Parts: sequence; C-alpha cells; structure tokens
Amino acid sequence: MAKGKHNWLSFEWLVTLSSALGMGGGAAFVFSIESINPAVRFGMNWKVGAGFVIVSWLTYWGCRVLLFGEGNKKAGPTSAIAGRRWFVGLCLLGFGGTAAGMAYSLRGISPEKLSDVGFGVLLAAFFLSIVAALFLRTIRFLQADEKRNALSPEDVS
Repeated sequence: MAKGKHNWLSFEWLVTLSSALGMGGGAAFVFSIESINPAVRFGMNWKVGAGFVIVSWLTYWGCRVLLFGEGNKKAGPTSAIAGRRWFVGLCLLGFGGTAAGMAYSLRGISPEKLSDVGFGVLLAAFFLSIVAALFLRTIRFLQADEKRNALSPEDVS
C-alpha cells in the first residue's frame, strides 16, 4: 500500500484518531464534573467543549509529530532528542492538567474521604501506566513487523 500524505487505513492513523478522541472525551468528562460532594453532579458549559477540542488537538499533534515522527524535516540525533523533549513536556503538561482538573473537582470532599480517593487515583494511574506501556510495545512491534514484511523493489517486478 502506498504511503500518502493521509493514509486513512494505516495503524498509525487508527492510533492517532482513537487516542485523540479518547483523551478529548476524558478531558470533557473531567471538565463536566461540577461537584462530587454530597452527590456527583455533571453539567455542560464552555469548559467541556474547549477541553475536548484542546486536548484532542494536542493528542493528535503529539501522536503525529512526536510519537510517529511525521513532519520531522531534519534527520539526525538532535531532532530525535528534541522530539523526546517535546514528548516529555507534553506528557508533563497533560499530567499537570489532569491533576489540576481532579483537584478542582475534589474541592468539596472531606479530608477522611480524600485519602480513599487519592488511593483510588494512584491505583488507577498504576494500572493505566501498565496498559500504556503494553500499547507502546505493541505499536513498536507492529511497526517493526510492517518494515520486515514490506516488499522490496525486486519483489514487485
């Protein structure tokens, strides 16, 4: 399959689109929480839409440019290091935004319940880190497998 500017059937496109929509949906969910105590209450406002659009775009950009290296005009070790720095910076920005959203949503929780919520968040973060590592290894394996199975010019003729 020829690789064009937009290869809609590629694995990278599937990962990029699903990641962008998933992260945008998660951000919209976090921003839709108005209060937790005494009952969980959700609401729709401009922050929900803005959070979805901004996080979806950042995730799309992060996947295309940083994770899959699209748009990398210059080659060499300096561009790889710069890409890693951008990726780490984007991850830290995402972590800070998520922590700020959680802290804002938990502002009415009693101190006794806050430790239970914190333990649950740490446990979820641990297991999601494991899942993310497995996804990354799967992506790298499939990319290497695609390169191994690519047809050489001699095989085509």
